[in-house]
Amino acid sequence: MIQRIVILLFLGILLMGVARAQTGAWTTYLSPTQVNDYAEKDNKAYFATDAGIYVMDKTTRAIEHWTKNTTGLPSDRVESIAFHPDTKTMFIGTYDIALAYYDQGEWHSLTYPEAIIPEWGNPVLTYCVAFDAEGRLWAGTNRGLVRYHDGQWAIYNQQNTGLFIDNVWKLEHDLEGRILVGSHIMARVTGDQIEQISPDSDGGNNTFIFAYSDANMICQQNGDLWFITDIGIVCHYNGQSWDIQNQFDNIEIPFSQVNYVTEDQQGQLWANIGQNGFIRYDGSAWVEASPLDATDAEAVSSGLVYTDWATLLFHQNKVLVHTPESTDDYALGNYPYDPVATQLIRDHEGRIWGMQGYHTLRNLTTGESIAFELNGEPLYLNTPTFDPQGRLWAMGGARIGYYENGEWHLFDPSNSPLPADEYYTDMIVDPQGDVWVYIYDWGLCRYNGQEWKVVPHPVIANGYVVAMGPKQAGEIWLSIWITNIGTRMYRFNGETMSLLNTGFNLDYAGAISQDPSSGRVYVAGTTTHIEYWDNGAWTEIALPAGLPTNEYIYQLIADNGRLMAASQYHLLIFENGEWTVFTSLNAPISSESIYDIELDHLGQLWVIHSNKPILEIYQAGLVNSIPEPGTEQSSLLRLAPNPAVNSVTLHYDITDTSALCTIYNLQGQEVGREILDTTAGNHPTVDLSGLHSGIYLVSLSTGGRNVSARLVVQR
Repeated sequence: MIQRIVILLFLGILLMGVARAQTGAWTTYLSPTQVNDYAEKDNKAYFATDAGIYVMDKTTRAIEHWTKNTTGLPSDRVESIAFHPDTKTMFIGTYDIALAYYDQGEWHSLTYPEAIIPEWGNPVLTYCVAFDAEGRLWAGTNRGLVRYHDGQWAIYNQQNTGLFIDNVWKLEHDLEGRILVGSHIMARVTGDQIEQISPDSDGGNNTFIFAYSDANMICQQNGDLWFITDIGIVCHYNGQSWDIQNQFDNIEIPFSQVNYVTEDQQGQLWANIGQNGFIRYDGSAWVEASPLDATDAEAVSSGLVYTDWATLLFHQNKVLVHTPESTDDYALGNYPYDPVATQLIRDHEGRIWGMQGYHTLRNLTTGESIAFELNGEPLYLNTPTFDPQGRLWAMGGARIGYYENGEWHLFDPSNSPLPADEYYTDMIVDPQGDVWVYIYDWGLCRYNGQEWKVVPHPVIANGYVVAMGPKQAGEIWLSIWITNIGTRMYRFNGETMSLLNTGFNLDYAGAISQDPSSGRVYVAGTTTHIEYWDNGAWTEIALPAGLPTNEYIYQLIADNGRLMAASQYHLLIFENGEWTVFTSLNAPISSESIYDIELDHLGQLWVIHSNKPILEIYQAGLVNSIPEPGTEQSSLLRLAPNPAVNSVTLHYDITDTSALCTIYNLQGQEVGREILDTTAGNHPTVDLSGLHSGIYLVSLSTGGRNVSARLVVQR
């Protein structure tokens, strides 16, 4: 009970934080990797997915996308949909926040009773929902079978029934409208009682009929029952007796890989077996088959539904709608990148790039890409980072390379003093462009633009570098974990390793960031506080009370006096001495674990999640990396007057005779472009008459550099 009180207090803190953050706006991009359930109501078809709910008009084929951000959906991880038999109210089961229902244009959550909420660890996971003939709602969860009716809850699991129904993965109806339960065994609900209907063994060789981590189940139109376990045992009941087929009875068909089972209008049973396509039961045996054509059989599918208006085949990001007249594909979701961006990198101009797959880095705004390959062969490099000159650096194996003017230039033990047969773990670039490489259990290497210097070091050999961060030109900071001692903070100038642990109180430090405006070095890790180094001493900034102690801060950005940090499930922003905390409970962000965050040149915070087609962008003044109006972002570019009305004059410190001037709005959209004469002594004026009042970014690009400044237009 005490823990739940703490959680409620913490949620209060979160809600207060998000109230302050409503000046900002979220933009969400996501697409489904799978369709979990299908339902119909009137002329609408509903697809429950891991990227919200898609609603298709069966006549026009128009698709609506319901998400947390667009309709206030409680969770985008929707596992199941069911409509109340009388009221037709939609109920959903989600994978992270229990149940919810949609009434008069609003979503309402149904929280599970305390009896099944675990004290620690994963939340209650909902796999399926269904209504029985009496209008009672049933939910299959990882804590057993749950019933909800008239505000009352009932729970059925091994503890109070004696049956193996601790995980319930499927709920179906038999011909009499009773609920069938697909769990470790197959059961049936009769009134308030649960009875096992699957056999205990096959009756011959004493094989135990039991599903360990998943099960599939269906009741056919003729009343036949099927129960298929995750270890490949297929149980078929024809109304009189059970027929049991073991995985080894038909080794050509991997029944242990059955993803789902469905039935067509002719009463034929279909099963999807992942990469192996589909199989069909012909009345006596299972055979390989395709529901539509060979191409569909080869594609991985998360659902096949036979309806009276179409056959629906669900693939990642799309649904195939087949009718006697045509077969059409309909895209699902708005995630713009293929493949998924798995890492965010900010370049020297503040634009965001994403690592896609193993061999491509793509600018997530312009679409420009850089291939990790040499002479047509892939380069196995990682840890991409840009230096101040705009060169891309990456490393892999025992080699390090940079990309410039369309070519890769590589260093390895054959052309440099880089050590062979060592594990290259991490790499950063400091503000003057020096490249620093951490080599596990060995030491550091530094490239100053002319030559490599390798520094084996006993401190590194006896510890583990958890995080690296630049402080100033020619110097880096290291967070080193030493067994039986803990985290120790060091500053390294290429020769001397200085221990700076006095007054440092973080048990674990996994992220280092320097604020370029103040020079302070910020360090984060455990969820108690963040520390910064300034004027030769450490100072603590307390994190909000109630953050989970089993999470750690892995991402940290210090920028213009503000902090942006991310743990596995929390996004935190520190502004003017106050924290704002975002989670999937109070913001339209995913409950999937946060993998990376980055701040772009327009003050937009980008968030991606672990290997999922999910991108969230937060735009608000409190995370704006551009200085306030009237100040210069760079001494290289000054704007006058600022604020401006109809025109602005550019003053700059560059030597090129011409430059490209580009103007962006706060959404990152280009609203003006012009080639300017930047000959020494010339101060060109840019026409602003086509712009509305607002805040803009003026960027001046030459062949070797890019400078920018913030502009306010007032009419």
